[in-house]
Formats: sequence, structure tokens, C-alpha cells
Amino acid sequence: MASVLREPLVLPEDLLVIPVSELSEDIRRKLGDGGEEFALTRPSARQPSKLIDASAAGLIERFRKPITIVQAVISYSREHNADPERILEESLPLLRQMIGAEMLVPAETEGAHAIVVSLTPGDLVGGYRILRSIQVFEDSELYQARAGDGSYVALKIARPKRAAQMRHFLAREEAALHRLAGRASPRLIESGSFDDRPFLATSWISGIDATTEASRLRGEGSRSELLPLLVEIARAYAGLHEAGILHGDIHPGNLLVGRQGEVTLIDFGLSQTSGISQARTPRGGVGFFLEPEYARAALEKRPPPPATERSEQFAVAALIYLLAAGDYYMDFTLEEEGLLRQIAAAAPLPFGERGLDPWPKLEAALARALARDPDARFPNMSAFAGALAEAAIEAPAPAPGSGVPAETFQREVLDRLGLDGPLFRSGLPQAPQCSVNFGAAGIAYALYRMACRRDDPRLLSLAEAWIDKAQRESDREDAFTNREMDLTEATVGRISPYHARPGVHLVRALIAEASGDRAARDAAVSNSLLSMEAESSGERDLTLGRSGAVLACATLLELLPETESPLRQRARGIGERLLRELWTEVAAFDALAQGGQWPNLGIAHGWGGLMYATLRWHAIAGTALPPGFRDRLAQLMECARPVGRGIEWPWRDSAHQGREASMPGWCNGSAGMVHLACLARAVLGEASLLAVAEAAAWHAWDQGDGPVDLCCGLAGRAYALLELFRATHEPILRQRANSLIARAVRLAPQLRTAEHPPHSLYKGELGLAVLIADVEDPSEAAMPLFASERWRLAQ
Repeated sequence: MASVLREPLVLPEDLLVIPVSELSEDIRRKLGDGGEEFALTRPSARQPSKLIDASAAGLIERFRKPITIVQAVISYSREHNADPERILEESLPLLRQMIGAEMLVPAETEGAHAIVVSLTPGDLVGGYRILRSIQVFEDSELYQARAGDGSYVALKIARPKRAAQMRHFLAREEAALHRLAGRASPRLIESGSFDDRPFLATSWISGIDATTEASRLRGEGSRSELLPLLVEIARAYAGLHEAGILHGDIHPGNLLVGRQGEVTLIDFGLSQTSGISQARTPRGGVGFFLEPEYARAALEKRPPPPATERSEQFAVAALIYLLAAGDYYMDFTLEEEGLLRQIAAAAPLPFGERGLDPWPKLEAALARALARDPDARFPNMSAFAGALAEAAIEAPAPAPGSGVPAETFQREVLDRLGLDGPLFRSGLPQAPQCSVNFGAAGIAYALYRMACRRDDPRLLSLAEAWIDKAQRESDREDAFTNREMDLTEATVGRISPYHARPGVHLVRALIAEASGDRAARDAAVSNSLLSMEAESSGERDLTLGRSGAVLACATLLELLPETESPLRQRARGIGERLLRELWTEVAAFDALAQGGQWPNLGIAHGWGGLMYATLRWHAIAGTALPPGFRDRLAQLMECARPVGRGIEWPWRDSAHQGREASMPGWCNGSAGMVHLACLARAVLGEASLLAVAEAAAWHAWDQGDGPVDLCCGLAGRAYALLELFRATHEPILRQRANSLIARAVRLAPQLRTAEHPPHSLYKGELGLAVLIADVEDPSEAAMPLFASERWRLAQ
């Protein structure tokens, strides 16, 4: 330690000193009242966070710049009028721990820098092209990459200057994967070296973490579906043990659940493979999953015992308890010594004490596997898995869904729209007052759709009243704009059916057709066409620009009799002109993967919207697809990348300044691409596009909660599942759509904001109300003012 006292030390650039008061209530509860006021944590580091008091935090902060321990202690002592010898003596244990945990490092060394990726998309490692970073630690990095044959791989590589440290961990992983040969594990493809950094390439696994899947199943009250997942996890580890392998690092992040519920174990860097000579393996794992015999050794300052099949059985049981109950098998503290004492005295809480329905056989199996004495546990993992499987006999069936909450929600939405209500009498609480997206035209459209679903003339009359209101007030200054929401004429234009006057006339035409008023329909079609003829827009996209106008023209053609007439010729002429302009404009653009002149790929604002509008126009007008369409569609499909159990497209535009994100919603995410892939498959007859739609639907389904609306949220994601249902007739898709509806109904009251007003069709709750009506007959569901209206016109 003497030499360390004399050399300058520094905190890593990314080390955070966080006041405990800023942590979540749940984390603070687990921390307990130990007097500590700050947490030291380093994102991407393997070391757990450390708690310190305010005086220690004051001393630690002096190491933001290089300084010796002696200098820091003297500086701190002068500021606080304290004895430097006492401060040094009291602080040395903490400083030793921080140095050992690489939270305090010599200046001008690699450890002083933030832990960041060393490779960028496009880099070539061996024969693998890097696509994106998945995870980075201080010693290794994990990437998604693509092999020369187009297949996806997971590429794990040592960080620069950590090659020697990582070589034996990667060798352990290679040995385990070679023996398993893809059994409940990724397939080993290649081991190699890049710039003297060892790497492993393994097959890419499509799956989501077990915590997410179990949470969904618990939320649905579906123990009958949850139990097979728990059994499959136990069987996966049983297969590992039967192959002579101990995993050595059991926690929820190290297993993935596939589309059919299959479980894949990952990250074998701490594994032990029988029959292969290996140095003693350091014990890994998250503290909550450690076994009592390990905790007792740590408390007694003894070397930790080696991992065994029965120690892993305990860890797997702790994991399964978490997945089954949604919480750990006891209420752990986060203080290290207290945590070890709890584990040493392990005794799982009954489900009843967690406010859960008892599950006697499952709880009995877990209690045995979580026994303090290893000899009292099951003889092996297979026996544990068998005991779990028997719990199915007592697993309560989920309560049947009544659908009443969704119907109640829909009724409340309709009640707000009555002629005697404040929305109609006094106007909407915020602008835009008249648009389809936010205003009265959107309300009229929602009422029209629900009227058609219910065959309800009262709702259709209410729709007529609202569209009359939209037309009367469409000359107001705030009819289509709201500066506070950045909805100005400059941003929304004057040609969009969603944000401008053409949409008001389009909705009028739809309502008139439903009412059987052909003269009013033709007048409204003419007015909509006139408003598009009179305006121009530089925007290309679907919601703000010309692609949306093409889509509107396609819908207007659907409304008109198929015999040629001047009105049909006008609609055809405008649609063909706009489409020709668009494809001429993008003909010389870069390939979509390069993200050059038009980086956005999504439905609302990018290439996906142009292609969807083009296919709708082709299907309705019967004209040839533009030159280059198929190539651009192939490029768009090529931009998809595996994630979880599905695929996603990067969400990028100029606002992101080159950065990429992703989302599951309709506007810029996978839900919108489901619609495009289904339509393209129907029009072009390419079977492979159905697989794309299915993978995109998995991504839309697997993601967590979010907004409830059509644009970005749960309602739009549910419509994507219904669109795929229309193509495949798979009942599970309807069930999942209903599940998303239930989540949206539950969340809606909490998510009402100025940007998501309840009365908005696309950004509020109106679209959800239409969806609730549509899901009653999903074979005819249609994303509002986007998908074809032929279903209603054929009635």
C-alpha cells in the first residue's frame, strides 16, 4: 500500500457518486437505514455498487482529478479542520476496497477512462461485420455481427489491454459450447483473435430475458403458461449438468426465452467442464442467487467452496422463485454482510406472505431446492425439474377475461363526445381544433368507424355533427396548428390528410358514403381533391406530406364507383402525379442502409410510409409499381435486425443527429412494418414477407408498456397483431391484441398529457376506443384512416 500512497490516483471518468435520496423507493428500502448517504456505482462495470457516508463521499470526490491519497487526506482534513492521521487511518479500508474494485485507479491508465465500446458498426472482426453493440464491460464487449453468408452472430471479444485476463474465460466458454453443441445453448461458430484480442463467434439467439416473459405471464394471471417456462428452465440446467458442465454464473440475464418457450443458456465464461483441465474457476453470480454454503464461507473469511450441482440447484431455485413470485425468496438487504447473513439462514417466504395465491406443490419443490443443507436438496436437477412439473396439478387456472373494463372504457370515451358535452359545446381544450390527428375530424372518424361496427345510426348521426363542426371551424387560426406543440403550417404543411384540410373532406366523404348520401360523398371527394390540388408540399412522408396524400387518393378511389368518371379521373391523376414525383425524387438516393438523403425508415415519416402508400395505390388503381420499388423494398427489409424474439428497424432521422434508436410503435417502429410486410406479401405474393411480418409482430408484442395511442403506443401495436391475424388466422394473435388492449385501458388515465390529449384519434384514446370495437371481429379490423376501408364499403 505504501507505493499506492505516493502515486496519483483518479476516479474513472464514468464513476457516479449518487445521493441515496435520489434512488428509487424500492432500492432505498433494500438499503436499510445504515447511515450511508451515497452510492458509488460505475455503469458497465461488473463490480456491485458500494455505499458510503457523506464524509467518505467528500474525500472520494477529491479524486476527480489525479491526486495522491496523502494529498487528498491533507486537503480534506484542512477543509474540515480534522486530524489527517485519523482521517487516513479511517479511510484506508475503503480506499483499499475501491482500488481492488477498480473504482480508484492510477492516473493515465486505461482504467481511468470511461468504459465505452471499441468497435463501431461496419468494422470487420475476422469475417464478421459489426452491426451494433449489445453490452460492454471493463473486460469484454458483446456485439451483434453478420457473417459472410448473411447469418447473424453474437461476437464476444476481449477489451483492449484485457486480452490476457479474458483468454482463459473465453477458453472455458469455448469448451462448454463445444461439448453442448447447441443443446440449450448457442452454437459455437468460431474462436479467433483480432488485434491480439481473443474473440468467440456464436449463433445469434432470438429470445427475450426470462424476467420479462415471466412478468407478462404473471400479469395475465396465467400460471398454467408460467409453469412450463419454469420447468423448461430447470430442464435446461439439468441438461447442462448431464453433459458434465456447471454454469457458474446463474442469474436472469443469462438465459433467453424463444418464441416457442424454449430456453437458451448463455455466458459460459465461468463454467466448469468435467474432464477438461482448467484452473480454479472464480465464483461468479449475483448475490441474491448465491448458496448458503458460499455465504457462510464468506462470513467466516474462508475461501469460497467450489460450485457443485447442488449449489447450482439452489441458485436455479432462487431464480425460479423470482420468476414465479415476481420477487426474491426473501426480502434482501443490499448491505453486503447483512445479505450474506440472510443467505446463510435461507428460508423462502411462503407465497401467501407475498400477497400471492398459494401454490403448494411449487412452493414445496422450491423449499427443498432452497434448503440450507446441500444434502437436503434434490439429488439432481432432473429430480427438481420433475417436482416442478408436478405443480401443474394445483396451478390455478387464470380467471376468464370478461372484457368489461374495455367496454366500460369505450363507453366513457363515447360519453365525452355527446352533443351536450363540453367538448362539443365549448370546443376542444387545446388546438388543433379540426384535424384528423388531434381535432374534430378525428373524433368524427372514430364515431363513424364505431357506428359502422355496431350498425348504430345514432353514432353515425353524432359523427355527422362532429364533421360539420370540423368544417365550420376549419378557417380558425388554430384549426390545424398549435405552436406550443410545434404544429405549425411550416411543420405540418397543408396537404396532409392527418394534419390539414384534405383530411376533413376525406372523413366527410366516408361518413356520407356510410349514410348512403352519394351526392354529399361526391362533393366531399371533390373538395378533398381540390384541397390537395391547390397545395404543394416538400415533405415526402406519410403523415405530413405527399405519401399521405397518395394514400388519401387511394381511399377516395375506393369510395367511388369503379366505372370511370371525371371524379375518378381527377383522383387518379393527382395520385399518379404525386407518386411519380416521389419516386423520381428518391431514384438517385443512397441505399437505405446508408441512411443518406432520407435516413428515416418508418411508416409515419420515412421509406416505409412511401412504400405502403405505393402498394395501396397499386392495389386500388391497378397501375404498375414504380421502377426501383422492389429493390427499395428489399433494401428496407435488409435493414431489419434481430432483437429479442423478433426484428426491429433502426429509428433514425436528422433530429437524432446520426444516432439510432428503435421502438415497437406504428409510426417509426416494428408495428408499422407489420402492415407493410403483410400488404407487400398480399400484393407481390412473396411468401418470405410473411416471415418478416411475423418477426416484426414479435417485437411489437414483446416490448413493455408505453403510450396507449395508435401512433406510438399499445393501440397501434395491437392493430399490427390484428393485421397479421388477418393474414394467418392464428388465434394467439387475437389473444395478444386483447392483452395489449387491457394494458392500454389500465394505463390510459395515467398518460393523459398535452401531447396525448384523450380526444385525439392518433395521439390519444380515441384510436383505442375504435380498436376495442374492431377486435370483436378481427378479420375486418383496419388501422384507422390507414388500412383499406373496403371492408365497410362491401357491406
